[in-house]
Amino acid sequence: MTRASIFKAALSRDWFRRASGDSPAVPAPPSRAKQPMPQQSRKLLITDNKTFSQFGVSPVRLCDVGARDDIVEPWKRIEAKAPDVIRVVGFEPDPRECARLNARQGERRQYYATALWSSVGEIEFNITRSPAQSSGFEPDIETLTRLFPVERWRGRQVRRKVTVQADTLDRVCARDGLSIDFIKLDTQGAEYEILAGATETLKTCFGAQAECWHYPAYRGLRLAQDVMRLMADNGFSVFAYSEGGSWRRGADEVARNDRSQPVQADILFLKNVETLDLGGTPFERAVKWAAIAELWGFASYAKDILKRWAETNPDASENFQGVITRIEKNAVANFEVFGRSGGFPSLR
Repeated sequence: MTRASIFKAALSRDWFRRASGDSPAVPAPPSRAKQPMPQQSRKLLITDNKTFSQFGVSPVRLCDVGARDDIVEPWKRIEAKAPDVIRVVGFEPDPRECARLNARQGERRQYYATALWSSVGEIEFNITRSPAQSSGFEPDIETLTRLFPVERWRGRQVRRKVTVQADTLDRVCARDGLSIDFIKLDTQGAEYEILAGATETLKTCFGAQAECWHYPAYRGLRLAQDVMRLMADNGFSVFAYSEGGSWRRGADEVARNDRSQPVQADILFLKNVETLDLGGTPFERAVKWAAIAELWGFASYAKDILKRWAETNPDASENFQGVITRIEKNAVANFEVFGRSGGFPSLR
C-alpha cells in the first residue's frame, strides 16, 4: 500500500467515524461575524446644549435640497437628541410630497415646493417611474438600457414631463432672511446647477454633502469633478468621499464576474478655514463650525478652527480654550467606546 493510499484510507475512516457518530463532533470555529456597534452615542459639541447656550450659538440651519421622505443621518439623530440645536429648511419640487413634509413636521422645519437651479426661470422636470429618481435632467435611457442591467434604469423611465418654476438658493435666502450652515444635496444630477446658484450662500455656509455622478446617467448633468472644482473655487475642500453606487455593465455571464464601474459618489465638503480671514468672525460662528467639523469626525480640524479664530482676533477671550478642552475630552471618550472606527456618520 502506497503512502498516498494509506493517507486516503485514514481520511475515509475518520470521515466514517464522524458521520456515524463514533467520535465527538468537531466544534465549530468561533464566529467571525462583526459584533454590533455599541449603542452609546458619540459625545459631541453639537449635542451638548451647554456649549451652544453658554456662548449664544444659534441653531445649525440645515438646507435639505431634494427633501423627499425625511432628513438623513447624522442630522436625524442630532435632531432627535438635541432638537434645539438644529433647524431645517427643505426644498422639494413635488407639491404633494412638500405638503406632506410641512404637515408632518413641527415648527423647527420649513419646506418649499420649489425647484432650485442656477438661475430663475422655468425648467422642464422629468417625473420618473421611481419618484426619488426624478430630475431636472432627462435620464439617458437609450444608453442605460444598452449598457446596464434593467434594475439600474427601470426606475428612471420618464412617465411624464412637467414645467416648473425654478429659483436660486441665493434668491430665496436673501428674500426670506435665511442663513445656511450646511447643505445636503440629492437631486439626481442637478447638484452643480444648484450650487452655481448659491455662490452668495456658500460664503457663510460651512459644509455641504452632495451626491455626485461619475457617469452621465442623465443628459446634460455636470460630473463629480465639475462639482469639486466649483466647490474649490468657493473655498471648500473635500473631507470625505464614499462610493455611492457601482454598476456592472451588461447582464450576461461575463458581466457577472466583472468589476463594477463607479457611477455615483457621496462627497463631504467643508470650508477650507486655512485660506479664510477669520478676523471679525463672531466667536459663536467659529464654535458652530467647529461643532460641525467634530460631528463629521474631524476633531483636530475643529480645534484648528478655534485656534485660527483666536490668532486672528486679538481681543479673543479665553473661552475658545475651554471649547478646545471639551473637544479633546469628547475625542478621548469616543475612542474608549468606538475605538478606531470612531462611530463616524456615514455619507450614505
